[in-house]
Amino acid sequence: MKRLSKKIQQIIKKKTFSFDDINDLSDSHYSGGLKITYRIQRIGTEHESWSKESPNDNICSGVYINIMVSGLVETHDGWSNKVLKPIREVARHDKFGMCWDSLWGSQQHKKIRRRIRQVVRDQITNYIKLFGIGMSDTHYNGRVEIRLIGWD
Repeated sequence: MKRLSKKIQQIIKKKTFSFDDINDLSDSHYSGGLKITYRIQRIGTEHESWSKESPNDNICSGVYINIMVSGLVETHDGWSNKVLKPIREVARHDKFGMCWDSLWGSQQHKKIRRRIRQVVRDQITNYIKLFGIGMSDTHYNGRVEIRLIGWD
């Protein structure tokens, strides 16, 4: 984001998005639901450390985005009751503990992050297109990747 103007950086960082599929019965996902709000923390390009291009110029590299997420995730309390827990507690990685939930399965921290990337990508891509970032749809240009997901 260092090559975007300060005003555009402030506008992009201020905008918050939301997603809720907890009560959505039409979506046939087997994992738990998400009720999240998220915001863009950083936008960058693949070669920004040595290239002078900004994400607006996106000549030959993709756009990489880091987001901050807060909200609730649906898990099981034991085996039968669905409960909402803060996403920060459920998606944390415990190196030595057992990471298993009957809704999300094993390694739930990876599955929750994968689901978040899946649901936020289109909305973020459409939003940054308003600023002229990632406009092209060729193989290299226009590629938007959600890299890091942090917890608010």
